[in-house]
Amino acid sequence: MTDTASTMLKQSSLVGRQAIFDRQMEVFGYELLYRDGTGNSANITDGDEATARVMVNTFLELGIDQIAGKTQAFLNLTANFFLSRHYEVLPTKNVILEVLETIEPTPSVLQSLIQARQDGYQIALDDFVVRESHRILLEHADYVKVDVLALTNEELKEQVVMLQEYPVRLLAEKVEDQGDRKSTRLNSSHTDISRMPSSA
Repeated sequence: MTDTASTMLKQSSLVGRQAIFDRQMEVFGYELLYRDGTGNSANITDGDEATARVMVNTFLELGIDQIAGKTQAFLNLTANFFLSRHYEVLPTKNVILEVLETIEPTPSVLQSLIQARQDGYQIALDDFVVRESHRILLEHADYVKVDVLALTNEELKEQVVMLQEYPVRLLAEKVEDQGDRKSTRLNSSHTDISRMPSSA
């Protein structure tokens, strides 16, 4: 265990979770979120620390089965966690590693994603928007999470067209309800789409 993770054991924190639904509105998995135990809020000042706390509380204290059951657990990782391969303590069967939108696709990061997939992990791109500087990340991803509220209808259509060039599964974030028009458009534009409701 790293020093950071060890320290987290001694501090009060919780794990939030946000359900991800498939096209039949069955729970496909949960995104695991950092919550400050003192106020049950996401008061994040250090991404590495937040990731370590979620890992410790989920996998050492609470247990992945209690948090996600038999579904998939999506866990945000910083570039440092990918590069250091601290994720190797996590099970490959039901954990999907998320690449934060702030991570730059440097050669070392890309190599770490290749290694993670070779190790048996699946990769998701968080709040991803296709642009030339980050398009290469799509070659190393299994899932793409799209924030439907952050895009106009036209932008969403353009994104879907570009994403269809890659064998990735789309997840629609910030879906308020089953009738959300943007989510419906995303759903009808791709053969395999899951939906993630907006968090409270």
